[in-house]
Amino acid sequence: MHVAFAIGRSHGGAVVRNRLRRQLRSLVLEAQRRGDVDPGWYLVSIDPALPTSFDQLDHAVRDVFVKARTP
Repeated sequence: MHVAFAIGRSHGGAVVRNRLRRQLRSLVLEAQRRGDVDPGWYLVSIDPALPTSFDQLDHAVRDVFVKARTP
C-alpha cells in the first residue's frame, strides 16, 4: 500500500499540517493492520471544513476505507 497526503495551507501553518499528516499516517497504518485497506495507491486529502480532532479524523478515515471497499 502506498499513501500520499494532501493537506493545504488552509489548515494552518507547517506545524499544524505536519501534526495532521502524522495523525493520518498513524490512522491509515492502523486501518491496514485491521485489514480495512486493500492494496493499492491512495491520496488522502482533508476538507478544510473537517474538524481536526484525532477522534474525528479516526472516524473519517474508517468511513472512507469502508466506502472504498464497497463495490
